[in-house]
Amino acid sequence: MSSSSNFELDKSVSEVREIPAPSRSERSRETANPRLEKQGRVEKQALVTSLLEFIDWRHLELPESDDHCQ
Repeated sequence: MSSSSNFELDKSVSEVREIPAPSRSERSRETANPRLEKQGRVEKQALVTSLLEFIDWRHLELPESDDHCQ
């Protein structure tokens, strides 16, 4: 059985039963501090923004030609 399955095999009774998925509150308890997660997202956004500002986009522009202007 795959590890991502939501089913558990109880070999003593040869029965497969569904294991309930963790509730939202249980999942959030397993994750790190939500404030730290938000801080991480903010830091990633700042990194992306600074990278976009750093790139000199003028070098990436297509050369102008009369061929596709008509």
